[in-house]
Amino acid sequence: MLVDFFHQKRWDYLYSAQVEGGDRQQKRISLFFDNDQLIGVQGDFKPSAVPVIKTSEETTVEVPKRDLEKTLWEMITGLFGYDSTGDSPKSDKADAKPASGSGSPTDQLPL
Repeated sequence: MLVDFFHQKRWDYLYSAQVEGGDRQQKRISLFFDNDQLIGVQGDFKPSAVPVIKTSEETTVEVPKRDLEKTLWEMITGLFGYDSTGDSPKSDKADAKPASGSGSPTDQLPL
């Protein structure tokens, strides 16, 4: 739809289509209003007495619902030690054991 500042009581619609291997077709229609009431129609379109029935080439595929225990996001955040909400890292300090020796931080540094 095009808005024309000089013709505020007129709405113009443009339509353009090109069928494969054919010429581009362009159509125009203008609707005229007075006090929000349609008072006139002008353009290239001609109404048909018979409705046009066009078959759709689209196909609908129904996909069965998957039962997942965890969402992909929950699996990814679980790899990094975050809880299922992703708010804070899981703290397993009670279960943590030192790698070797007395468990001091200097025992775990590479040389």
